Amino acid sequence: NAMIDRRPGAVVRCGGASDVMRAVRLARDNGLLVAVRGGGHNISGNAVCEGGLLIDLSPMRSVRVDPKKRTARVEPGVTLGEFDKEAQAFGLATPLGINSTTGVAGLTLGGGFGWLSRKFGFTVDNLVSADVVTADGALVQASAVENPDLFWAIRGGGGNFGVVTSFEFKLHPVGPNLASGLIVHPFARAREILAGYREVAAAAPDELTAWVVLRKAPPLPFLPAEVHGKEILVFAVCYAGEPANAEKALAPLRALGEPIAAPEERHAEGEEDSGRPEDVERLGGHQRDGRAGEQVGQGEASSFRGMGRVAGDEDCQHAAAAGQEQREGGRGQRVGLVAHGQSAELREAQGEENRPNRPHRAEPLGQSSPKKNCYF
Repeated sequence: NAMIDRRPGAVVRCGGASDVMRAVRLARDNGLLVAVRGGGHNISGNAVCEGGLLIDLSPMRSVRVDPKKRTARVEPGVTLGEFDKEAQAFGLATPLGINSTTGVAGLTLGGGFGWLSRKFGFTVDNLVSADVVTADGALVQASAVENPDLFWAIRGGGGNFGVVTSFEFKLHPVGPNLASGLIVHPFARAREILAGYREVAAAAPDELTAWVVLRKAPPLPFLPAEVHGKEILVFAVCYAGEPANAEKALAPLRALGEPIAAPEERHAEGEEDSGRPEDVERLGGHQRDGRAGEQVGQGEASSFRGMGRVAGDEDCQHAAAAGQEQREGGRGQRVGLVAHGQSAELREAQGEENRPNRPHRAEPLGQSSPKKNCYF
């Protein structure tokens, strides 16, 4: 992130929970400012500090899927694409974000939503438990039954409660094939199209996600040359149910106005989709490399022909992602610690005074000297 120019005094690259415990104790005993880096997809700069200790969790990249229980144990350095790859080996997924390079840790602790959220909720709604290193360097588990106040706190309580070293998620049957694509309209019809979209979205099945993007048309091959550089309205759509039902679900959205570009019908009359990549392309469908749960394609725009990688073209997703970035991982892990040795000014800068009221009392952990705590 070139917007943030900070240089830690030292970096600890952690290979496991024991490394995190030692790093936290070192910082606590020496009054060091600490930042925590998860997957590194960060916009606010909280994942790096000036002159302090950076606890880098990016080497911790294990994903362990239990297909019988439909759960996954995920370490904090894992990215969305890496998580999806392992889960999709069993036809499973959980709601994540839209960028394959986003870190699971920051996304989850910031709330997290993406293509599956209408059906399965926020990422944090699917968090079953977490292993957390608290400010005293102890490793504890937080769940609905064990340390429930801490579990509540890391799921939206304002941060600064510990460093998560492992997440346990529940998984859902999804994929491996999904119907997805872009429906592009001229901006001049936006008022009319958005009025119809409001009604369509309210009645759409939970399996269908359709986001609105307002932007200038990039020079992509599926768009006519005459609209390149001009304002357009885009529906980014993903149907997470059975692909055979996608056309019916998309019909009301496709019926709005006269699109510049839109997905082709997935199935011809009486034609079955074998699931082979060549058939998916021929039918205008989209196969996500066996990773259907969330967006995993990054970089190319695809030939589209109607169905393509919705967020695979980075340019096309920026407008849609701009309002989500803070929630999706732009705050690093959005966790901190409480230890000794920093000023009240730092506490205020980190937002202590602005934390939301809690229905349960979940104080920042490890504050043996409440008047002299720092967030790190």
